[in-house]
Amino acid sequence: MPTTTSAKSLRDSVLDAIPGYRQAEHRRHRLTQILGQLPAQPDLILGYQARIFAAADEGADNLNDLRLDYITDLTVAQGAMRFREEVVEAMHQAVTQMDTTRRQGASVALDYLRRELDSLMADVRKNRDIIATHPTNAADVINGGRSAKDWKLVEDLVTRYDTLRALHREYVKFQGNPGGTDFAVCGQVAKFLDTDPHWIHRRNTAHGNGSPVPEIREWFASRPARRTKAEDAGRSSIWPASMRPAEWLLTVADNRPWLPNAHSIEEAAHLANQLMDKPFKNGSTLNFFRDTLKKVSELTANGTPGATPRTKPAKPVAFTV
Repeated sequence: MPTTTSAKSLRDSVLDAIPGYRQAEHRRHRLTQILGQLPAQPDLILGYQARIFAAADEGADNLNDLRLDYITDLTVAQGAMRFREEVVEAMHQAVTQMDTTRRQGASVALDYLRRELDSLMADVRKNRDIIATHPTNAADVINGGRSAKDWKLVEDLVTRYDTLRALHREYVKFQGNPGGTDFAVCGQVAKFLDTDPHWIHRRNTAHGNGSPVPEIREWFASRPARRTKAEDAGRSSIWPASMRPAEWLLTVADNRPWLPNAHSIEEAAHLANQLMDKPFKNGSTLNFFRDTLKKVSELTANGTPGATPRTKPAKPVAFTV
C-alpha cells in the first residue's frame, strides 16, 4: 500500500476510509453553497407603508387590493424565511453527522492507521543505518559530509510518525478518555515496560526493588540500563526527552510497535501502575505479580497490535552525536 507523506494526505486518507463521512461532508458543503444563494428578504413592512401612504395621497377609497397583495407577499415572505431556516437546520445536521460518522468510524480509522504504521515501520527498518547515524542538526550534515537526501529522509520519517500518532491520539479520544501520559507511554510499543523511559524511571523507584521475593526483585532490577531524564516521567509527548527523535523511532520499530484503542491504552496503564505501586512485601504477592505481567503480555499480544513484530534480533543502536 502506498504510504502518505503529509499531515493533510494522511488525514484525508483516513477520512476517506470512514463509511459515510465524505457523503456527510459533501452534503454540508452543498448546503452551505445553497444557503449563500438564497436571496435576503426585503423589509416587507417598510415597503407597504410607502404604498399605503401613496394610496392615501392619491385619494383611494379603500385598501382592499393593497391588502390582498400584502397577504400574498407576506405568505411568500414567511414561507421563504421558514425555508431558509430549514436549510440552515439541515446544514447544522450535516455538520453533526460529520462528527457522528467520525466518532462511529474511530475503529475503522485506527485500522487504517495500523496499516500505515506497518508501512512506516518497514521504511524505518529498511533505512536503519541512515537513521542510526542521523546528525543532530543540519550543520552537522555539511560538516560530516552527509547527504542532504539522507537528512531529509530521516526527518520525513520522523514527521510521518509524529503525524500518525497525532491522528491516533485524536481517534482514541472518540472511544474513551485515556490520559495524555497514558497515551504517550503505553500507546506506542507493546514492550512499553521495558522500553519507554517513563516506565524505566518508574521501575527505578518502585517498591518492588526492595521486595523480599527474589523473582519480583529481579524483574524490577532487570530494567534496561537506559538513561532517563526527570521530564520523561509523566510526560504527555510521544517523544522522550532523553532520546533523540531518530533514536526513539528505531526503538519503536524494534520493540513491537502497536496502535492500541482507548480501552487497551487504559487497561495497559492500569496494569502497569499496579505493578509500580504495589509494595510486594511478602511472598503472598507473587501470584498477583505473575498474573499482572501475564495480563500485560496477553493485552499487548492479542489486543490491538500494530506492526508485525520483528522475528530477528534487532541490531544495537549506536547513535552518533
